[in-house]
Order: sequence, then C-alpha cells, then structure tokens
Amino acid sequence: MAVRSVESGDQKTFSGANTSVAVPSQPLIGTPTEIDSTSASVPFTLNTLGATVNSYTVTSTPSSITGTGSSSPITVSGLSGGTTYSFKVKGTGNVGTSIDSSASNSLTMSNQYQLISTYNSSTTYTIPSGVTKLAAIIVGGGGSGSAGAGGGDGSNPETSWGGGGGGGGGTSIFTDFTVTSGQTATITVASAGGISKVTLGGVDLGTANGGNSTTNSRNAGNGGTGSSNVSGANNYTGGSGGNGTRMYTPFAPSTAGNAGGAISPATVTFSGNAAGISTWTHIANGGGAGGTGQWAQNHGSGASGGAGGSATANAGAGGQGGGTGAVVGTAGTAGGGGGGGGGGGWAWSPESGTGGAAGGAGSAGRILIYTK
Repeated sequence: MAVRSVESGDQKTFSGANTSVAVPSQPLIGTPTEIDSTSASVPFTLNTLGATVNSYTVTSTPSSITGTGSSSPITVSGLSGGTTYSFKVKGTGNVGTSIDSSASNSLTMSNQYQLISTYNSSTTYTIPSGVTKLAAIIVGGGGSGSAGAGGGDGSNPETSWGGGGGGGGGTSIFTDFTVTSGQTATITVASAGGISKVTLGGVDLGTANGGNSTTNSRNAGNGGTGSSNVSGANNYTGGSGGNGTRMYTPFAPSTAGNAGGAISPATVTFSGNAAGISTWTHIANGGGAGGTGQWAQNHGSGASGGAGGSATANAGAGGQGGGTGAVVGTAGTAGGGGGGGGGGGWAWSPESGTGGAAGGAGSAGRILIYTK
C-alpha cells in the first residue's frame, strides 16, 4: 500500500500484512467571510503531509454547526444573524481524521433581511435552519382593460367610446414575523385580477387583492387593496385605470385616452429592524384608457390610447390603450407585477358601425420573500 511521509511528504509503497500509516496532518484555517446573514464561507490550506484526505469538516463555535467538502472554501449554513462565530477545520482520510485546526478569527453575522426569491408563480417555502424572521412584499394581479364600444347601429356616435383601463393590483408589505425552522409558508401568486397572499400556520400573513375591471364600459377599473394580520404591516391600494373618452359630436376629432394612475405612495423606505430591505419602489399601476376613433364617412384614424401609470425599475406599468377599433389595448407589463391592462380603442363608421377593440389583459402579481 502507498503512504506519505509526515516529515518529507514523500510517498512510498510497502507490502505485507502489517503496515503502519499516519493520519492526515492538521489543516491551516483562514479568515471566514459572510455570504449572507445565515451562512459563511470558511477558507483553509489543504493538507500536504500525512495520509491522503478525502473530505474536510468545518465546525462552528458556538452551536457546533458543520459544513463539509473536498476543497477550500467550505460553506457553513444555518447560522444565526447577530451571532459571533469562530470556526475550526479537520481532514478525514481512509486511515483516520486529523486534529482540529486552531480557531479562526471571529465573524459576527449581520442581522439584515436577505431577499430569498421573487416568485411569479404559486409554490411553498420551507423556513431553513437559522432563520427567525420573515418579511414579504405581496402584489395582486392587475385588472384587465375594458373593450371599446363601436357605433352599433351605424348612426349614433354617442354610443361609442374607448374602453376604460384596468386597475392596478394592491400591495401588502409585512416584516418581522417570527418563524421557526421547518415551518412551511404557502405562497399564492395571482393571475391577472386575482389575489396574491402568503399563508403560514393557517394565518394569512399578507393579502393583496387584484385590480378591478369593467365590462364593455368607458369607466376605469379601481385598484386592488392590501391587508395583513401582521402588526405594523403597510398596505397600499393600486392605481386606478384611465377613463375612456366618448364622442358626442359628429366629425369631432379623435381624442386620446386618459392615463392610468399609480399606487400611492410610490416609495416605501424600510429602516431599523427591517434593515437589508432598504428602500423599495414598486408601483402597481392602472392601465391607460382606449382612445376614441374618428367620426367620418369612412374609417378614420383613431387617437392613441392613454399611457399606463408611470413605471420604475421594479414596477410594471399599466398597458397602453388602443387607438382605433382595429387596435387592441396592450397588456400591463408582466415584469413588475400588478399592472392594469389598457382599454380597447374604437373606430366608428356611419356605414358599418365598426365595433371597438378588446381591452388588454392585466399582468400577474408577484411576491418577494425576505428572511433573516
């Protein structure tokens, strides 16, 4: 069998039934660094003398939390935010385990929230070891825009309008809900106009209602509302859609649809015990209304629809309303979640009574989960 000298590191081969081999030599610990508030990366120098090492084990003080691996660095998970740790490492081979390294420098874990995931579909989330607090930003689905209406009988422009925009989804934000390892939260992400919520232990921690829609109407949908059973939660109502314009005078010029509104306040600033989430900007916007068409002997060109509520990097704007009966209101942007759909535009002809276009779909909701 082959062994390596503990003095020189040279490897030699021996034969016979009785052989004596050395255990792995002691590794040299490095300086640990934080990955997030519940995990750390621990570097070390690999064994170069003694028996061959198959794996290394890093152990924390306090709590004896371990991480294993075959090379440096090794991640130790399940640590607690705000706690100070030191670490030791040892190597294990076929013939035994080395003695522990000396203790590393101390590392104090931060006590800030970390974004775990942004969920765009329903699922469950199991609380991992070391996590004691849960926070969430919950956004409901945006309402769909209404269809534009045409001049039906071909003689009455007063029955024609651009459809109203859908309302933006509501928002509920809670922090500092106490959890324990192994608990499972149910995450329900809304489709357009639906309800998003986070439930744990049979309790709805936060609920964000979807934006409203209207049917075949120039009236805009209202924004959804938010609610929470967690003390100190912040709840916001989504922006309303834009109202569709209506033509009363023959041969009047086409009129652009109204813009959708935005959630208010647009920016929420977290501080103190919610540190780590920092400033969050998310606008659940209402959709823009559809524009009116041109009253004319033949199909006239309609005005463009109103714009959706203003967007930011983290928010979905409401959809753009349609411009004529041939243009469908666009959907609220799905990326931000909660944007209302644009209302459909219309075009009117005294000869044919062209109908209005369909409204755009609202966007789905979304849920952001944070832990510490």
